[in-house]
Amino acid sequence: MRTQHPPNSADVEAARLLLARLGISAADLLPTAGPKSAAPTFAEYIPTVSAAVGPGTRRVYTSYWNRLVRHWGSRRLDEPTPTEIQQLGETTKVRDAELIRIGSNAVFRFKAASVIGRVAPSLKRLDSASRELEVSWWLESEDIPAVRGLHLVQPITTNERIVTFWHSVSDKTDYGTTTELAQLLRQLHDRVPQIALPNHDPVAKARERISESDSLDSEDLEFLTSRLEELAAGYQDVKFELPGGIIHGDANVGNVLRDRSGTAVLADLDSVAWGHGNGT
Repeated sequence: MRTQHPPNSADVEAARLLLARLGISAADLLPTAGPKSAAPTFAEYIPTVSAAVGPGTRRVYTSYWNRLVRHWGSRRLDEPTPTEIQQLGETTKVRDAELIRIGSNAVFRFKAASVIGRVAPSLKRLDSASRELEVSWWLESEDIPAVRGLHLVQPITTNERIVTFWHSVSDKTDYGTTTELAQLLRQLHDRVPQIALPNHDPVAKARERISESDSLDSEDLEFLTSRLEELAAGYQDVKFELPGGIIHGDANVGNVLRDRSGTAVLADLDSVAWGHGNGT
């Protein structure tokens, strides 16, 4: 017969650490007073979560929730082990993608291929993404230093998102100066656009973000929308000193990047439009 010795402190600590790694608490080992109700399956519970969040959150996470349903739809929420969860994460994540910026688009750098991926969160931006690529290819033909879209059939639509691919100008993010920005804008303003461009609308992006927001209450939404329309109406009365032409539309040093040779190039071309030099 084995003799049972009282555990020493080292054994207790080792057991505690092991249980913690397994996601088990000491309370989980105690008998319960009654039968424990079964946890719902992933297929049953995820629609409940989706219905409880706002449209913006739903848009961001739906692709991940769908992946869980495909892999574990019939399994209960408490069934997958920590190892299985880790394995699922390893098999579904993009190993080479580095998130380098998030704003109106999520921007990823794929290091192995020297490619940038830009992901827009809504199909409403399809025309804008298509125009941005067209602008980049026209600037390339004009020898104006700017980011270049890959020459392939794009944009690509997937999971209610718009994806475009671009040549990576550098392996790091290095911004240009105000002087370099001015030099690039001078080159841009001197060109006669050979592609169709929309008229510059300085409040378009703000209007889009306000309309898509799921965090504004009705009072704030009404105030911001009303104020935005006041600004839009006021803009129509502005008298410009400079003649019309092609403008960048969002000119700042954050949209001037240095390439691997140190040359400054224009980036974020989605606001390029027909306007006045005052709007840069």
